[in-house]
Amino acid sequence: MSLADRVTQMEQAVGSGDWDAARPFLHPQIRYTVGGRPTVTGIAALRDYMEHQLTQVRWVGHEVRMVVETEDTAIIEVVSLFERRSDGAPLRLPCTDIYRFEDDLIADWRVYADLQVIGVSSGR
Repeated sequence: MSLADRVTQMEQAVGSGDWDAARPFLHPQIRYTVGGRPTVTGIAALRDYMEHQLTQVRWVGHEVRMVVETEDTAIIEVVSLFERRSDGAPLRLPCTDIYRFEDDLIADWRVYADLQVIGVSSGR
């Protein structure tokens, strides 16, 4: 399975809140960084971050623009599709994510997007 396919399966699991299905793709000490915000470390911290985000927006999916893979890294450019919970408005967020793998697990996940565009606060 390609690195991008692993990412896709992980994101589908995380997006649906199925952390049992997401766990096999994630390094136990995964580092998750969004822009210039502080990095969260570990699956529990990633889950807390994502669950907080889901109180504000519902993830609908991605429009994939570009995928680049190296031996241990996947770089995926997308337009992320969300629905704002407060009013149901559809939101489109251009985003580039970098996933670095260790032992076939996502160990470092960096998100480059301006979340202020969609009015999301990390709450952290």
